[in-house]
Amino acid sequence: MVSTLPMIRPVPVTASYRSSVAFAALAMLAAPLLYAGFVAAVAAAVLLWGFLGLAFAGHMLGLMIYLAVLAAGLTVLLFLGKAFFSWPKMEGNYKPIALADHPALARLIARVCAETGAPEPAAVAVDMSLNGAASLIHPIRGLFTNQYCLVLGLPLVAISDQQHMAHLIAHEVGHFSQGGAMRVRQLIHWGQYYLSQLVDGRDKWDVWLASQSDGTAYIVRLFAWAAAMGIWLSRRVLALLLRGTLLINARMSREMEFHADLYAIRVAGSDAFAESVVTFAGGNAAIQKAMQICHRISADGRYPDDLAALTAAYFHRIPEADKKELARQSRYTIGLGYDSHPDDTDRLERSDREHDPGVLHEAGEARDLFTNFPELCRTETRRFFEVEAREIVPVAILIDEDQRRDAQDGARIDFFGAVYDGPVWLRIDHLEPVSDAEWPGIIRAGDDARAATLPAFHEIVSGYGKLVVATVVLRRLDAGLPVDWMRVELEPCNVETARERMFTREREYWARVAAFHDAVLPVRQRLVAAWARRTRLPAARQTLFEEHYNGLRAMEAADEPTTQLALDLAVLGDLGASINEYLHSQSFMLNIQTEFEAAVRHAGQLEEALTPELLAFARPEPMDANGGVYGYLNTYGGALVRMRDLRLRRMGQLAELALEVERCAS
Repeated sequence: MVSTLPMIRPVPVTASYRSSVAFAALAMLAAPLLYAGFVAAVAAAVLLWGFLGLAFAGHMLGLMIYLAVLAAGLTVLLFLGKAFFSWPKMEGNYKPIALADHPALARLIARVCAETGAPEPAAVAVDMSLNGAASLIHPIRGLFTNQYCLVLGLPLVAISDQQHMAHLIAHEVGHFSQGGAMRVRQLIHWGQYYLSQLVDGRDKWDVWLASQSDGTAYIVRLFAWAAAMGIWLSRRVLALLLRGTLLINARMSREMEFHADLYAIRVAGSDAFAESVVTFAGGNAAIQKAMQICHRISADGRYPDDLAALTAAYFHRIPEADKKELARQSRYTIGLGYDSHPDDTDRLERSDREHDPGVLHEAGEARDLFTNFPELCRTETRRFFEVEAREIVPVAILIDEDQRRDAQDGARIDFFGAVYDGPVWLRIDHLEPVSDAEWPGIIRAGDDARAATLPAFHEIVSGYGKLVVATVVLRRLDAGLPVDWMRVELEPCNVETARERMFTREREYWARVAAFHDAVLPVRQRLVAAWARRTRLPAARQTLFEEHYNGLRAMEAADEPTTQLALDLAVLGDLGASINEYLHSQSFMLNIQTEFEAAVRHAGQLEEALTPELLAFARPEPMDANGGVYGYLNTYGGALVRMRDLRLRRMGQLAELALEVERCAS
């Protein structure tokens, strides 16, 4: 379809964009040359030793040294080529759709492509992300064709209007115009995969070499030490090469985003670009809320029938002012240079400078671009969660359940300030009651302290998230798995540095927890003061107060193993996804067995700390003896979710009862 509208103003190719692509192209060419040169240097050194080292072979000790070093050199050469026997996964987690089934979407895509002069996508697909994506039609075949795939996230479609979709499609189509850069980026990704395998990967040969360093035969020890030294040195050199390609690729990726932004601005306008930042911020908050609900109900084997509709329902409940504030808070500053996307502040400044009205002005909801959008979302939701139809729950029921929960927990937020969750607990066991004379002051101090709890709680949640990431990265390195450093946006490091990072994060996290409990001491004293005066309540309410107060204390007794088990499950969840791929890797299997044993130990400590009633509540289903790692994750993951929900409900009830006591006392 040919557009009758004028073509957009030409999108300039800036010097920064040209230089970033040029540097990336040079890196793409230089990296394999440098690698080949390094391999050639090692091979030359081995060959040289093969001839010159014969001078040492005149006696037994010299012969042992000669053979051990020669074998070690050949082993290093084998190490430098072993990564190329693996093959990266190439399939995406999305579902292709036929544009013929969605004529309105086909027309919009054709109009955007006509306006930009970019090729139309050879394939269009959908997934359950809150984003869009542009990629080569195939990681290998796409290098030699001018064919691209456009991916649209259904939750994003559900919260967007057609003008925002025009903006999104124009941005992704802008990537289609970056044919050379996209191919360079794909080739660099391949290079990074293989370098990561060499730098981070560990297999049975590494384990065997380590075991031979303590062998009884001296020649075997010499061989193992020499080989280990050569491999260590090789990994240091390759780590520098990996770090350089990561930095260059990240810079190019950011420039590609800036360049694609101009297509979006000139097609849909600067105003649509600014609104998209707000839409993404609100959408991220909404989909996080939706996923929290999904995580909670999955403990009972239930899932939503439509994740996109659930996301949209919460998106439309967020006030516009809050969405704008979320957009402001979500802007980040580029740190180490491994970020694949630029700072939103810079993107908005460029959009404002363009001040372009755009050439497409669409009306209507984005969902109307699809034929039978609800059914498409329901089908994708079942595929996303891998569930049967009997396990799904209508969105309306989930929203109703959540509204009742919010109403019950409103008092908790008013009383305690922060939403206590996860590894943050009250510690009310050893607090002393206060006298009647101190009662008014305690209430005032609790009110004052409550205002400070939310930012402190956010610091704890952030610290815990960083601890989880640091732990997962370390365990991946320990298990011999490559780490996608751009995805975690961390500077590449070795195992020793990663271990120090994890310990640092752990110390920071527990320091934040301790500071939090100091800050909210008046809030805790306020609850204990109300507990001491519970006899002023009617008998039934007094009994309820005792039930929830003592129940919360029982849960607190199990909080430390709860925190450790949650961390174990996060690590196992990451490693478990790689079991099939690394089933024959001895180091990986040993590592995952160690993690599994730690999780079993912490789960045992948790069960010992829980009262029989709590244990029966947390684990309604017995452990499946044949469930393996995933069965364990499901069982104890569900147990932690149930305990979290019970904690929050009890906190809400305690807040209501404490407020009743205060009203009676006043």
